[in-house]
Amino acid sequence: IVSSVMQLIAFMVDFGMDPETAMHTPRIESVSIALLLLTANVGAQQANSWSTFQANNKHDGASPIVIQPSSLTFAWETFVGNGAVYPAAIADGIVVVTHEETGWGGGIYGLSAATGTQLWDHFSLPGDRVGQPGVHSGQVFVVFEDSPLHTMRAYDLQLGTVNFYAGFETQNFDFFAPSSVDGKVYFNAGRTGGLSALDAATGVIDWFLDMELGDMWSPSIDGDFCYGYASGFLVAADRHTGAQVYSVQDFGAYTAGVVGHTPVVGGMDDLFVINGGRLV
Repeated sequence: IVSSVMQLIAFMVDFGMDPETAMHTPRIESVSIALLLLTANVGAQQANSWSTFQANNKHDGASPIVIQPSSLTFAWETFVGNGAVYPAAIADGIVVVTHEETGWGGGIYGLSAATGTQLWDHFSLPGDRVGQPGVHSGQVFVVFEDSPLHTMRAYDLQLGTVNFYAGFETQNFDFFAPSSVDGKVYFNAGRTGGLSALDAATGVIDWFLDMELGDMWSPSIDGDFCYGYASGFLVAADRHTGAQVYSVQDFGAYTAGVVGHTPVVGGMDDLFVINGGRLV
């Protein structure tokens, strides 16, 4: 994950998972987690934010920076708790991470990207869960499971103060980072699955689109459209109104359990989904 001339790497200090697996796992399990910031000489290249799951609203992981491993030097490390640490969101010189501890709830941390100093934190109730963070327009958005409800919470990125809580109905899901554009925040929700849009300034839910049941995915955004994939159906919605544009069934989909996937927006009017070992 790269921001300006920095690369953030989450690694396991107990080395319980091989590096290749760790780099491709949505969350990393370990006895304790260290966040390492490595600095590199990348010249004039810039990548000022990593705002959501896989970098951006297309979820393609693209960054203009080319890292030369030989130029990396150790900068800092900060421990943020035991259990599972989710992928970071980075903006305006602040690194935001969330973590879960089995049976003990979880938390969210704002860290200085320059020094690793903890700037602020918040914690859930024991037993409740915390999703992945996303950043947009100076705010951090993250889902907390506030038993028996869920809330999308908005925090001030710099101060960590709570701007609003927005309650919504859902089951006990694992939430990937929301996607945001033009003052709107898009996330998976719904008692039996779905997609919601929220006003980033007021916390008001603008619309909800019912979908098949599925968790662990982020909506993808391209132009006027928002995309999601759950339990074998790819759905496209008008991101302004929430009206369904189309729904395409993946007849070869692996749908055992609650299955959701993040569509990746390609460069040739196409979308890609990985399902059950299949690239679709």
